[in-house]
Amino acid sequence: MANQEHVDKLKQGVEVWNQWRKEHADAQPDLSEANLERINLSRANLREANFYRANLSGVKLIEASLLAANLREANLREADLTCAILDGADFTGAITDNCMGCPSQGSHRERDLY
Repeated sequence: MANQEHVDKLKQGVEVWNQWRKEHADAQPDLSEANLERINLSRANLREANFYRANLSGVKLIEASLLAANLREANLREADLTCAILDGADFTGAITDNCMGCPSQGSHRERDLY
């Protein structure tokens, strides 16, 4: 279950959220099972956030940092992750129907170039 303080802070907007993240650099946001449907989180610092089973359908995550985020079993239907930072993010079991910028399934890792 999500930390309600984290959910409330995120719903105050990206500017407030990103400032809170700067002030609480060691925090690992728990947004598991939160209903965040259709909100704009573009450019949000969501690094290492826990979105396990969260409803992110229709959410705008354009240029957001989802570095090492847990998106296992999250609903990302019709979300927009265009240009989002997804290195190390775990999408195992996530619903990604009509999601722009979502990997097809599983963990997203930066491809090694040889």
